[in-house]
Order: sequence, then C-alpha cells, then structure tokens
Amino acid sequence: MSDDTSPCIISMSVDDSNNTRATTFDSDTLCFPLASLPPLPYQDDTWTTAHISRAASSGELTTRLSTKPLAGVRSIWDRARIDVLDLQLQSLRDCDDNAKVGVIVKVTRFEWEIRRIERETQAYQMLEQRGASDMAPRFLGHVHEDGRVMGLLLEKWDGRSGGASIEDLSACEAALARFHGLGLLHGDANRYNFLVGQDGCGEVKLIDFECFKEGASEKMRAEELQSLRDQLQDTSGRGGGFLFSGSDD
Repeated sequence: MSDDTSPCIISMSVDDSNNTRATTFDSDTLCFPLASLPPLPYQDDTWTTAHISRAASSGELTTRLSTKPLAGVRSIWDRARIDVLDLQLQSLRDCDDNAKVGVIVKVTRFEWEIRRIERETQAYQMLEQRGASDMAPRFLGHVHEDGRVMGLLLEKWDGRSGGASIEDLSACEAALARFHGLGLLHGDANRYNFLVGQDGCGEVKLIDFECFKEGASEKMRAEELQSLRDQLQDTSGRGGGFLFSGSDD
C-alpha cells in the first residue's frame, strides 16, 4: 500500500500447493499484478483477508472479508526486527563499498508456509544456543509485517553456484556429521542445501532447515549420511529452486 487512498499491489503469487482449480482468474493472469480489483475498504483496518470469488451464474466477482488474525511465527528469539516494507531489491554494484552486505530474505506468502519458516527459525536458534552458528549463514533477524513475524533475514554467503557435487563429498559429510552430532537431522540433505566455499578451502555451510528434526534416532542420522553420495550425484535439479544472481541485468 502506497497510502490510504492509492492502494497498489506489491506482491502477487499463485499457491501451487492448492489442488482446487481456480475459477476466479486463470493462472496466467494471477501470475501478474491485476490491473484492477473489486472495490475494497482499504481505509478500514479491521479486516485481514479478502476472499474474491466469481458467481457461476452471473460471472460477477463477489468479495467476502474476514477479521481472522493472520498466522505468524512464534519462535521469536533474536532482538533484530525488520519491517518487510523496508526491504528493497538492490544490485550490490549500486551499494557503497563499505556497505556491501549481501542478505537473503525468506518470507511466507501463504498461511501453510508459516510452519516452514517457524521450523527454520527454530533451527537457527538451536545452532546459536549450541555454539554452532558458523555451520550456516548468519541469522540477521526476524522479518515482520505490521508486527506479525512472517520471515527471516540471513547473511548471503557467497558459496559456489550450482550446489555441491560428488567432489565435495568429504567436506559435506563432515558438515552433516557435525550437524548430527548436535542431535539434529537435516531432513532434506539435497546437493543444493550445501553451500561450498569458492576459495577451495573446503568450507561448507548448511541451509534450508525447514524439515529438520531434533532428537532423531541414530539410525535416521546414519541413513541420511549414507544417502549423501547419491544426493550429490543427483541431476534431477530437486531442491535447486531459483537463484538470485545479485544483478538486475
């Protein structure tokens, strides 16, 4: 929202996990900000969500408002709080040399994603408490939307692009074994969740702890470690996602 009288859409996403076929707008249209929406009471701050549907008989759009509180992350342990509206996408080349700090922001778009951010936030807290925060990119703070925590900010660690490979097996095994030594199971040890240092020093950091488990059995940890060789040789692209190049070219 730019102001109370001139609302604008700043983000728009399609929930691919929803198996219900959308009939209000087609998926291609929903991938881009809509030119117009049904009139909504933007000056009224009591409602939280608007459900827009299309009547089957007339084809007209109807709106149903809800005041149900939006779900948020509860594991708030770091003192730093960052307003999501204060974050701006900017090329590092446009920054002052003394202020070049790369960051990664992870935020929820849909309510079901809160659990994933919650789990990842808890993992970073445990690493901090157990003196192992160096195993992952540095946790920089909680991201909130009008007070509701719905994301996290991380250091952008410049690892080698393309994920780990079989040549990195020993270093990745050591990193994962250290994680297991804390009594934790990663839960998604694919090749893209290992960041390998670019300078050839063999340093490896773990990322994406959305599926981690505490108190996993020795058998589960052993199986995850044994599967690592196959994970590093996997060419399916699973876990690759989208990579930010650091440039707006």
